[in-house]
Amino acid sequence: MAKKHLSHDQKRKAKLAKRAGKAPPAISLAYKGNKFKTDELVPVFLNTETAIYEVFVMTERKLTDADVQAGLEELVVQLRKGPLPPLEEEGNLQYSEGNEKDLIVRNVRRHWIEMHFAGVEVGREQLAGVVRSILGSVELWRSPTSQSRGYLHYLEGFLKKAGVSVQMVSADSGPVPEPEEEQLVTIGRPWAETGDPEAAERFRSLADRMIRAGEGEKVVEACQRLIGETAQGPAFAELSAYSLMAQQSLKRLKN
Repeated sequence: MAKKHLSHDQKRKAKLAKRAGKAPPAISLAYKGNKFKTDELVPVFLNTETAIYEVFVMTERKLTDADVQAGLEELVVQLRKGPLPPLEEEGNLQYSEGNEKDLIVRNVRRHWIEMHFAGVEVGREQLAGVVRSILGSVELWRSPTSQSRGYLHYLEGFLKKAGVSVQMVSADSGPVPEPEEEQLVTIGRPWAETGDPEAAERFRSLADRMIRAGEGEKVVEACQRLIGETAQGPAFAELSAYSLMAQQSLKRLKN
């Protein structure tokens, strides 16, 4: 019988699979219940998620869901250790590639300090609960790729609906134009908001083409953005289905 030879790529995948099988499963810090979704904690959720969105804008939308997860997990670890150390923060936040996790931690804590001075008093257990609940949202809305921004695009739509607007400014304090909106979002918005059948057909046609062309990530991001903007709107079920379909296409490409 002829001996079977594996390609270099097949050997690499087999080695990674073997290592993954030996490694203990990571313990998720995410919480997916409703214990912390109370009226009292609404300002904490809003301030924390606004801080995350500000970093997304600050990084010119290069921030990924994985960066958000890393920053929030660091916050949970710090909160569980005891009172948070003083925040060494002077002036404006500065972004440089590689400091995304630190930016998340620092900007969230800045918002918490401002919230405290505004009279919103919450304990460490509640803060950790809110952060863990947001981690649950990250797990829910992210795609299966390392560059996923599905949660961040959902958050952008959700905060837009809540009336939150964040804009970059240049060195001379002038406004920086926002990036051009993805065509799929523009096409799909009338469908998501009002159920417009013509917009629905145009969205389906373009989304199908993009998935076939290997652009599933952009389809996921567009779907999550529109769901965030319209919540349980008339297109919610089908947008969710398209997001899942696009994610399945990404998994096939990954394998």
